[in-house]
Amino acid sequence: MAAGDLLGTYDPKEVSLIISGLTASGFMDGTFITCARADNEIYKTAVGAHGEVARAKNNNISGTITFVLKKTSPFNKQMDLLKRTAVAFPVMCKNDSDSNHMAVASSAWVGTDPDIEYDVEESGVEWVIQCADLIMSHL
Repeated sequence: MAAGDLLGTYDPKEVSLIISGLTASGFMDGTFITCARADNEIYKTAVGAHGEVARAKNNNISGTITFVLKKTSPFNKQMDLLKRTAVAFPVMCKNDSDSNHMAVASSAWVGTDPDIEYDVEESGVEWVIQCADLIMSHL
């Protein structure tokens, strides 16, 4: 492997979050999107009394996509509308910079009503999207 193969470039502007066909905007500085499995173990391990090991495939592919918007982001209004709907929607988070990561779910919904904070500086609004079928991949 050549030394140049180790150099990559990450650009936060290349990360997009598309919720129900709408592109989210107005993210807070810092960690602004987190994609996580509800249970990230690929296999569950069981060890018997004599040390025999068995594994069972974990088929739980549910998870969450959590993101933080600036309080002044107009996308908070879109999220307020989505949280009131009973219909599940698709969601996709993708990174088009060198690391090429994608997380996608066909059945998602707003999981929690965000807390609202008031501070001397602008604070964030944290939204949690629950995903029934979260698929994550490094392309």
